[in-house]
Amino acid sequence: MSVLRFAPITLARGSCRCVAVLATGAALIVAAGWGGPTAAHADERPKTTGTASADAMASDADAAPEDATGEVIELSGAAPERDAIHRDAARGLDEGGFVTIVHVDERDGEALSVADAVAETVGVQASRAGGMGSYSSISVRGAEAGHTTILVDGIPLSRLASVGVDLSRFDLGSVSEIELYRGVTPAGFGGATIGGAVNLRTRTGRPLRGPALSASAGFGSFGSRHARARWLGDSDDGRRGYHLSLTYGGAEGDFGYFDDHGTSANRADDSHETRSNNHYDQVGLVARARGRRGKLDYHAGVRSGWKQQGVPGTASAQSLHSTLASMTHLVDVGAATPRLFGQAHTSGQASLYGVFEWQRYRDLDGEIGVGVQDRRYLSTSVGAVTHVSRALSLSHRLEAGLDARVDAYEDRDMAAGGGANADNTSASSRGLRTALAATLDHTWLPARGVRIRPAVRLDWLRTVPTVDRHRPSAEREPRRDDIVASPRLSARARIGDNLALKASLGRYMRAPTLLELYGDRGFTVGNPALRVERGTSGDLGLVFAPLAALTVGAGPGRVALDRVYLEAAIFGRQTRDTIAFVSAGGPAATAQNLGESRTYGAEGGVSARLAKTATVRANYTYLVARQRSPLVSYDDKPLPRRPRHQVYARVDLEPRLWEQRLGVWLDTSYVVSSYLDAAGLSPIPARTLIGAGMRASVFGGLSVAIEGKNLADARVEQVALDPPPEPGLMEAPRAIADLAGYPLPGRSYYITLLWQR
Repeated sequence: MSVLRFAPITLARGSCRCVAVLATGAALIVAAGWGGPTAAHADERPKTTGTASADAMASDADAAPEDATGEVIELSGAAPERDAIHRDAARGLDEGGFVTIVHVDERDGEALSVADAVAETVGVQASRAGGMGSYSSISVRGAEAGHTTILVDGIPLSRLASVGVDLSRFDLGSVSEIELYRGVTPAGFGGATIGGAVNLRTRTGRPLRGPALSASAGFGSFGSRHARARWLGDSDDGRRGYHLSLTYGGAEGDFGYFDDHGTSANRADDSHETRSNNHYDQVGLVARARGRRGKLDYHAGVRSGWKQQGVPGTASAQSLHSTLASMTHLVDVGAATPRLFGQAHTSGQASLYGVFEWQRYRDLDGEIGVGVQDRRYLSTSVGAVTHVSRALSLSHRLEAGLDARVDAYEDRDMAAGGGANADNTSASSRGLRTALAATLDHTWLPARGVRIRPAVRLDWLRTVPTVDRHRPSAEREPRRDDIVASPRLSARARIGDNLALKASLGRYMRAPTLLELYGDRGFTVGNPALRVERGTSGDLGLVFAPLAALTVGAGPGRVALDRVYLEAAIFGRQTRDTIAFVSAGGPAATAQNLGESRTYGAEGGVSARLAKTATVRANYTYLVARQRSPLVSYDDKPLPRRPRHQVYARVDLEPRLWEQRLGVWLDTSYVVSSYLDAAGLSPIPARTLIGAGMRASVFGGLSVAIEGKNLADARVEQVALDPPPEPGLMEAPRAIADLAGYPLPGRSYYITLLWQR
């Protein structure tokens, strides 16, 4: 099975009163015994899913807590590697939905980003705005990037001011696992988004397998470099665990690319250029701790990041001096107990968190857009997430949760005043979001393993419109309230020990952001009348995951086939009231509801390891995604960047030579043609990318890794011209890109030194 918090909270003006109210409410929730989304001791223990019997719960005085999906976390005396394999197989068979887990420690020594790691899994496509450190996002089963909830250790990131989350701001070295939920998501995950969820998990405590202390440093093409250090520790009795990591990454990003100067039919001005102002430097710090006192598990953590980067502009209109600086902090604290109020059948969890995000965008030469820009953006979120679970009978379990969040946002125009006049050149807004979620876990025909989980989530969102001191109060829009219900149903039937059938159906939503509702006093015109995006999605499929190794062959030559995991599913989704930006004349754009989109497809993935030496992973996604819009230019056109066929395959070999471990890998991805734009006027030809690498242990825990990406040096693609502008001119060259105007790098190499103990 390929399987994936920030520091001091600074509040924007006017949000203190809301925070005080929320803190009081959270205290009452904790006193009442509700709980949060993650269990403190869930990091290193294998999980088995299902409804625990009431008798077993009553007799086990040290019963472990549950996580957000209702899984009982148990200790195991099995070998560490056997535990990890069994955990993944059991979870794949028992989850109601399809979940993929990326084990980051298996990719040590590779030059890999979070988006790259997720994009190698089934049903996912990544989009990047350039090379290393550039903006990156993912699309799950053809959904928009903003339709996927991004969480860090179960804490949802803020969405008040922006639709999506830039995954490049998270260094993969500071993450332990990446959980990808496709289709149905746990109701307690703080969101009801259409495209599933991605949860970045941070391990605490010394791992059952692998090193407790590690450090790496490396460099590569286009000035890329990194340095990382991580320590995982615990107390002698194992009741406390720690995680401390420090990461640095940077690059110049000065790769060569093909530039047609925006005139694809005119080859006279074509040239090869070097990407400029594409550098970045990024530092991250993660500190987490968990412990146990009596029957109470607790955890606390802080995740901080700082990034300074150039804003390069498009390929044909590069900027030289525009910059973006950002700083992000997330802090959280929580507790969990398996016996709420001493009741053996009831468990509870609670978490409080705060998120602070600061950005400074400077374009003092007016290189991007139509004027000088010097803006400072401040986003703050303070929230609580709770969860309680009670066994009603041998086959029924009721789970309920409450989450609440206060968001504050401020946009300050430093170029127009700043300093003493900054209050007169700023705009601010606030948002309040609360939600109730309930799930009934019903095990029907326990002997046959039939499990049904109906769930519902009710969200109430209040958005206070942007207060712009340039406008008189009479012109301000009224506050906005949205109440949305999101019911869902998942079912799983076990067929024997190794096979499970799964199905799910649910309704989901995405609320419009602050930018879409009220604009940005610049290039975006707000639309307070926007309706909430709503969608209905479902899937049907199977999972085959043997809990024990399979034997291949007979006699002395037989070998063990372990880590076998196979899944296949069909899925469909219909989204209505899709929000998109449409030109409002000149450079301005306004957000509008543009009808609906329909998506359906199939996906399949397989992973297997032979004799603990050779591992093969492959996945395939078939996707059809079309728009239904009142705009003729969009109606019945494919959704942009949604290829119909996508394939990924990878082979890993890990033989031992002279008592030293050697790792060699080869991977390839293939996607068919699609379109960069919603009108279907800018096609993307099919492309194949090939990568390879090698890692060898040297001595004393030291190893070296060498990796190459895009080895065929694919940088230019031939785009068909329809209709041809002149006889004989049937196609034109264009730089390979995921996003229009932002080229991707060609062949690149990376070297990493890794030390582990």
